Amino acid sequence: MNNSAILLLLLLVGSLSTVAQNRTSASSDRSNQLVHMVFFKPKSEAAKQRLIKSLETFRTIDVIRNVQIGLGEDTNNPKGFLSDYSVVLQLTFANLAKFRVYEKHPVHLASIEATKDLMASPPMGYDYYTNNE
Repeated sequence: MNNSAILLLLLLVGSLSTVAQNRTSASSDRSNQLVHMVFFKPKSEAAKQRLIKSLETFRTIDVIRNVQIGLGEDTNNPKGFLSDYSVVLQLTFANLAKFRVYEKHPVHLASIEATKDLMASPPMGYDYYTNNE
């Protein structure tokens, strides 16, 4: 294993430890918001437009505090390992209970069904708590 791989492994282990510690403290502090991010890799430009239209319907789900839909930008950052994922969805929830409602919401489930064949690869998600109200 070369030095770069060892350094990357150590950084990853350290990051996971920090995330686990933050998750434990955030989970016990229900005043923190839950942020749900999903990265999408559509098959084509037409698929991207259909995906965005479907994601816009999430604005009708009342348990979501904030909906942001963005287009990924390849900035030639060597750490930008998600640059192939051209659409990013960021949702904010008051708490985990609201997120659980969203997971089973008919609008969310319909979007999954309507867009699953548009993807070049499965979406990637990341959830975290923030200390902002």
